[in-house]
Amino acid sequence: MTREDNMDGRRRTGDNWRRIDIGIDYPFSQLPQGDVELFPYGVLEVKLQTAAGQDPPGWIRELTASHLVEAVPKFSKFIHGTASMFPSRINLLPFWMPQMDVDIRKPVSHNFGLMRPGHSTETSTSAAMDEDTDEELDQEDDGDAEDIEDDKNLQRLRDARDALEQHEQERFLEQANGDANVLDEEERMAHKPIAHADEDYPLYDSDDEEEELAEAKRVGGRTYRWKLARKHVTLAGDKILDVLKQATPMPKPTQIPDREGRMGIPAGRGVSEKRFKAPPGKKIHVPVRVEPKVSFAVERTFLAWLEFSIILGSIAATLLNFGDSISLASAWAFTIVAVLALFYSMGIYLWRVRNLTKRRAVNYHDKWGPSALCAGLAVAVAISFAFRFSKGGEGGLKEMSRGGGGGGGVQY
Repeated sequence: MTREDNMDGRRRTGDNWRRIDIGIDYPFSQLPQGDVELFPYGVLEVKLQTAAGQDPPGWIRELTASHLVEAVPKFSKFIHGTASMFPSRINLLPFWMPQMDVDIRKPVSHNFGLMRPGHSTETSTSAAMDEDTDEELDQEDDGDAEDIEDDKNLQRLRDARDALEQHEQERFLEQANGDANVLDEEERMAHKPIAHADEDYPLYDSDDEEEELAEAKRVGGRTYRWKLARKHVTLAGDKILDVLKQATPMPKPTQIPDREGRMGIPAGRGVSEKRFKAPPGKKIHVPVRVEPKVSFAVERTFLAWLEFSIILGSIAATLLNFGDSISLASAWAFTIVAVLALFYSMGIYLWRVRNLTKRRAVNYHDKWGPSALCAGLAVAVAISFAFRFSKGGEGGLKEMSRGGGGGGGVQY
């Protein structure tokens, strides 16, 4: 990858439409160090045409799980070159940038039947002869040499086919004889504990909250005080939750033994964690695939909250219109809960829609909303019962039935 722009005042292309001093001699030592980016890997691009929710073919999954390749979805050499050569002009870093200094080579899982034809240990009649000897051969000897080469190529193809058939047979036998409850490779990797942060599975931190707090600090005023208070409240809540988790007795998980060589893939190294923090002022762009059902789920959640708010509002209106003076406090309590639930659901819905539109990798789970709604509803019911029992159970439907029971009907 080479620079051909003139952004820094240097004319790299001269009067031509392209740069002519690149050449073809690796490692392009004639170019300045900042004008060339050496990409140390080969790129195998596989394009799939699958329907929504459809899994890729089996050979794709087997290939990406093998030692032959390292899966990098949505990789782009243009984006990589731009991020490498223009670090001061971009704000988003591609998610694969932290792994460029990590050795992606993996131990050989099993033989796929792939080999280099030039590295064969067998020697043929034509390969053992030099050019002078080849000139002295007649037409019949040339035909024999070609037949030998064809036979060896066919033998290599047969060996590759036999290796694949043997691998498929081993997979079938393991699935037939194995325990149906045994975890597959993905589940087994997910259940492994996270080790020290020194390996090639990075977690991407962009520090969005810290950047927002720093920006609010420069502006000052009420916004900065509110963001600072929210940060301290969040930190205090996290510490309280950590203390409660440590104090609560938890059952120890059962260690699941690894099955070496299951499905032809060896049990690899323990999954460990490596954190990569983006430089100040930059964020890491993590590709997020938004399924259509996610948008419908967000709308259904908002409609469910809206329905619940309408029910609470109806209860409050009933108590206000058909109740006595004691029911007024209960009506106010239910009204406040209904209004808070309505505004909260609208705010959460707008926040989720905005993040889905921008394809942000944020946590869409509502951790406190349902709990707060249940707590508010419990408080409203408690207020209703407290006021009613404080008056000795007077009023309500009981008094209404007593007052209208003696007439026997409507009098004119």
